Amino acid sequence: MTETSRSQLMAELSAILGDLEMTALRSQMHAIANRPMTPQQLRVLGLLVLEGPQRSNAMAKLLGVSAATTSGLLDRLEHGGLITRQAVAGDARGRMVELTEAGRDALGQLLRAPFSDLDQLTEGLTDEELAGLALGIRGMVRERRATVPARPPDRPAPAEPIQPPDPPPAAGRCAKRLRRVSCRSDRLAADRDG
Repeated sequence: MTETSRSQLMAELSAILGDLEMTALRSQMHAIANRPMTPQQLRVLGLLVLEGPQRSNAMAKLLGVSAATTSGLLDRLEHGGLITRQAVAGDARGRMVELTEAGRDALGQLLRAPFSDLDQLTEGLTDEELAGLALGIRGMVRERRATVPARPPDRPAPAEPIQPPDPPPAAGRCAKRLRRVSCRSDRLAADRDG
């Protein structure tokens, strides 16, 4: 591939990904708008996934809001069963905030929203297009993982990392089709690299 054709392809890919990102964002915004949570409450859940369990006062600092505001946010999330607060040993006033399974599920549903209709999105693709898409996305995931900064040594990893969600029920046909063509895309990659 020449440098010119690669740069043209990259420009086209950038435009396509921009369109995909906007449609995914719209889908997530619809999902958020239909949830009985504020963006700030969603932010609390996200921080607990990224940072792991936190003391209430540390959560206030991460959010950049007062202890009173944080307390109200946490009250509503705890009442909804999305977090728990436990006493901290040796600190009469301290509370440790943790994400519950229901909180993980709620966040997972929002993250899956843009691709909940994957079968419909890929129904018209040929097996070759689907295999190429799977191969390209796998490569992008590999490169993204290589550029994600490591967690600073003073911050331990969360006790229970969020697991990739199970595919929604509607993704059954697509998942089977992806498994079938995945082997083919691996062979294409091996042929290309070998």
